[in-house]
Amino acid sequence: MRCDRLRLSVSGVTPEEPVVSKKSGHVYEKRLILQHLLASGGKDPETGEDMNEEDLINVKLSGSSVKPTPTTNASIPGTLTQLRNEWDSVMLESFKLKQTLKSTRLELSHSLYYYDASLRVIARLTDERDEARKALMELRNKGVYMQDGNENKMNGSSNVNEVDPMEVEKPDAGEPQALSEEVIENIGKKAEALKKWRMKRPAISGLLKPRASSSLVEKDSRKYHVEGVSVEVMRTAMKVENPLHGYVFVGCSDGSCKILNEQATEIQSQFKAHEGGVTALSLSSAADVVISTGADQKSCVARHGDGGFSQKASFKYHSQDITGCSIHPTDDYFATCSKDGKWAIHDIETVTTLASVVDPDGSPNLCAEFHPDGAIFASGLENGIVRVWDVRSLTSVASFETESGPVSTLTLSENGYSLVSVAGKRKAQLWDLRKLKSTKGVEFDEDMSIQNASFDASGTFVAFCGSRGLKVYEAKKWREQVSLSSEELTCIGWNRTATTLYSGDTQGSRRYLWGCARIRFWLTILRIEEVRYRHRRPE
Repeated sequence: MRCDRLRLSVSGVTPEEPVVSKKSGHVYEKRLILQHLLASGGKDPETGEDMNEEDLINVKLSGSSVKPTPTTNASIPGTLTQLRNEWDSVMLESFKLKQTLKSTRLELSHSLYYYDASLRVIARLTDERDEARKALMELRNKGVYMQDGNENKMNGSSNVNEVDPMEVEKPDAGEPQALSEEVIENIGKKAEALKKWRMKRPAISGLLKPRASSSLVEKDSRKYHVEGVSVEVMRTAMKVENPLHGYVFVGCSDGSCKILNEQATEIQSQFKAHEGGVTALSLSSAADVVISTGADQKSCVARHGDGGFSQKASFKYHSQDITGCSIHPTDDYFATCSKDGKWAIHDIETVTTLASVVDPDGSPNLCAEFHPDGAIFASGLENGIVRVWDVRSLTSVASFETESGPVSTLTLSENGYSLVSVAGKRKAQLWDLRKLKSTKGVEFDEDMSIQNASFDASGTFVAFCGSRGLKVYEAKKWREQVSLSSEELTCIGWNRTATTLYSGDTQGSRRYLWGCARIRFWLTILRIEEVRYRHRRPE
């Protein structure tokens, strides 16, 4: 059968794969009839009778032929008509695309305009907020305060600025997770400067020698507080206006902070900082700013002024007790850590949070301190790990497992590579930050529960205090130099030359003023040499 003689019943064109129906005898294109049967539910397109695929018979064609061109397109006019129709459809589609593009561009321009306007409004509001905060801080620094009607009264207070400082609101829920480029650059420059300075650092004039430290004896004991109030934390520093003398900063269980003279014979300033006990103190390198944290989850900023030290601002960031704070060597920032598992960096001037970090294990922080260079930050965790963080990237760079219980206290040496941690209140370990391992360690008696540890300013000695008194070790050789028994001590602090060691206790006194018996006569000479030496960090 010649294929050009066949014409399909449905399409009317020459079939490519013809089939014939047994029932009606009509010829169909197999592809088309199968589609029709599927769509119509098995009906013959010509007669409407029931039909299925088995009723179709394939028609065999003899020979091969080229698919004929439809009659309408076989001539030149037909071809031109077809081309014109195709051109018209292309132009119509192009026009529709142009219309869509135009409307899309218009919508995009409107969106970009609103986005730009929003950014401008946000920038303006941010600038206004920063200016307001700066103006507020300037007013506070000049002694102008806003009171809420509650007076801050303390027994025996000698501070003339006895008013409640304004509280700065906690940052919004969107917590910053990274430091700005400006802060990172500032921290990096300070770290490089301190690293170079430390390599050429001369010895401290009048520094106590290890062989003389064994002559440490009790010199004085004074009581400054009411019964039942204990000294919780302590820091020591040189005076800003007179390097011949220094300060002793103490934080107490009643939430008060007191600043004593170096001989601990007189209270220079005092203020009520917290509702609960003071949990940590940190001083700026110039000793003109002190940061205190408390069990009330607040951080307080106090500054030195004409009337001594007074509180300037306080704010609340953490959701649980704050357990540690440390001022960065730049004196522009400070860090806090808390039992909520976070540690955060704040700006001292604006009292705002710059970044916060959550421990990967979610373990509560119990103590923390900046490295003397400010490039790294160490935190002690309840799970027995000492975590070392890179301050600029806010990432953990090292972890030390003590395997002895919660890390309750840690201290970093001024030499830049030694860290001492106390875990489980009994086991002290010396960590080398260069080798990232423990090099020395000691486990104290069961009844010697360690409360605090502190390096002296040179890193020569490290002192521990606890339930049975205090012990002093030579850090390099890890050799015990002094062991003195007393009632329970809660905190300790060195003077600049390591000739005096201060301690506080739970019985309401700034407990002991320890010192070398032979040093009393030479105290004036050592201080004069210290002024001439002017051992200061680079600005």
